Amino acid sequence: EHFDVPIAEVDILCASMSNSVASVGGFCVGGYDTIKHQRLSGAAYCFSASLPPYLSQASTTSLRVIDKEPQRVKRLQANAQRMRSKLAKLDALGLHLLGSSGDSDDLGSVSPLIHLRLDELDDASRYQAIVGAVKSAGAIVSATSYTVLEVDPPPPSLRVSVCAAHTDKQIDDCVAAIEAALKNT
Repeated sequence: EHFDVPIAEVDILCASMSNSVASVGGFCVGGYDTIKHQRLSGAAYCFSASLPPYLSQASTTSLRVIDKEPQRVKRLQANAQRMRSKLAKLDALGLHLLGSSGDSDDLGSVSPLIHLRLDELDDASRYQAIVGAVKSAGAIVSATSYTVLEVDPPPPSLRVSVCAAHTDKQIDDCVAAIEAALKNT
């Protein structure tokens, strides 16, 4: 949709429900032959279990709301671009925005899931200190964490999630809280 590619030209669509509609799981859809192949070839690599009914209903309801109120998606994209643009300015403080800065019109600039990485890649305590300071200021960010079973975990990062209901003031306050936490931790 973002790049106006006709759906008939797309072989398979995959999406996560956990980040998009506050549920769990995900899905893949495509043509009959493609899905048949995926089902047969991917069985050994996939965990498959049905969602509890209340989560299925929550996902379905969320998708209906998105369909009826497309302005929510536009607002979410605008909020993501605003947040990314403001966070990109914290680069001089040693906090680096991963992905697009929000100043362009590429797909990454509208993603509401934002990761930020410090110069000190392995200082997990600093990430936690920033999370605590931002929380004390009234905003929520999280630090990524991985289990000891992770074979090759990526470096730690802060994660910011933007939603359509955020106001410009809330976004500005969140960025200000992150900036203050960077200077004081």
